[in-house]
Amino acid sequence: MRQNDDSMTAKESGPRPYVPSRFFMSRVVNPITLWLGGPTLTVRGRRTGRPIRTPVPALEVNGARYLVSGGGDTHWVRNLRAAGEGELRRGRLHEPFRAVEVDGDEHDRVVTAYREHMGWRAREFFTALPDPADHPVFRVEPQEARDMSDQTIKFVLAGALTLHGLGHGGALAALAWIRLRPGTNTGAWLAARSWLVPSLPGDTATTIASGFWILSMTGFVSAAMSFWGVVIPGGVWRPLAVASAIVSIAGIVLFFGTWPMFNTLAALGVNVAVLVAVLWLHWPPQATLGR
Repeated sequence: MRQNDDSMTAKESGPRPYVPSRFFMSRVVNPITLWLGGPTLTVRGRRTGRPIRTPVPALEVNGARYLVSGGGDTHWVRNLRAAGEGELRRGRLHEPFRAVEVDGDEHDRVVTAYREHMGWRAREFFTALPDPADHPVFRVEPQEARDMSDQTIKFVLAGALTLHGLGHGGALAALAWIRLRPGTNTGAWLAARSWLVPSLPGDTATTIASGFWILSMTGFVSAAMSFWGVVIPGGVWRPLAVASAIVSIAGIVLFFGTWPMFNTLAALGVNVAVLVAVLWLHWPPQATLGR
């Protein structure tokens, strides 16, 4: 989990007022505050999709809680505005919430209360940005915990993609075993042959089938790595998973009957589930995981 916010582009940082954090605050004070378990806002980056932690205390005004940005349209403001939700943490207490950006009289009352509460600590911000409208305010509305946490969803999805990819590696190993040791009992695993092109020589069929399984295995494992943001950019896991499922289905159909029936149906089921979840249901939601 990163501490820094998603960086701003020149286009983003231009139109809206923004006071960058001083080096000592961002590199010394904030990390110490996070390490000590101080009040922390966790929100998903609007471009990376990764959880980003920033020390932001909630301010209570007339029984409601708010997040106020003294520094104007900061990184965490833009991330929270894009995500629409986040999590407040203090010590071991974690509280998911929905963020509602407020304006008008409510906004002005909260900014006034924030300025009074912060005292001299807010002087620099309000000197640079004297207009109250330049200080975004979000009302914190409690949100019921999800049935599955983001981490659980990540673990299940990445695990399923990885296992499905490695399953194609098992089929590849079976082909290699049959080719190297012909006549060995391999149960229901059979040498590669295509019902669509029955005259295809055995070696050629094996080479083609191996190509399908290598592409599928590499694609699914790469999709899992992309999902976790390991080596491969996090934004490409969906097209990788879809392409791998299509390649896998094509290979299974082309060489139908060479796998045990249980493995065939299981692999087809997983492939169809991937396509339905990503293309039709759009699950997991991008707003939830940012990917």
